[in-house]
Amino acid sequence: SAGILHGDFGISQANKVPVSGLVFSAMLWSGGICLFALFLSFLISVPTGLYMAANAGGVFDRFLWGVTIALMTLPAFWLGTLLLMLFANPDLLDLFPASGSGPARIEHPGIFMRMQHLVLPVTTYTLSFSAFLIRSIRDAAVSELSNDHIRTARAKGQTERKIMNIHVLRNRLPSLLSLFGIAF
Repeated sequence: SAGILHGDFGISQANKVPVSGLVFSAMLWSGGICLFALFLSFLISVPTGLYMAANAGGVFDRFLWGVTIALMTLPAFWLGTLLLMLFANPDLLDLFPASGSGPARIEHPGIFMRMQHLVLPVTTYTLSFSAFLIRSIRDAAVSELSNDHIRTARAKGQTERKIMNIHVLRNRLPSLLSLFGIAF
């Protein structure tokens, strides 16, 4: 048990290789999937949250508000299970494999051969991260849009796109970075 504190987990009974190597390999895959999903969720969340804030109270805003609440209430493991049941079920769609990380018979299959195996995990994490981020960005942008400097910018004739990109996004960038840290 003292070896565990030093990273020595022993030898795997099934594979006859050090367990620490297996754990490290799994951590690399999990970390890569999470970072890629976090990157995708920011690409989705920032424009969606800003658009929802610009059209607060509209049909699109109310619809996505409900979708984000539904996604926030679903734990990631449950969302992943639902996606598996829908997209990896031979009785339904059967578009993606239900498990694994790629072909085992090839020495180094590469990312493109593994892509099919990555779609469902990345989608699960991206949807989970995005729900939290969209709501946070929308709420922060709605709060920012009620400030006096936004009213002044509108009075000067600036377009809504310029107001959102320059005034709102720039002023909320520190909170976006802290949201990134929380999601990370």
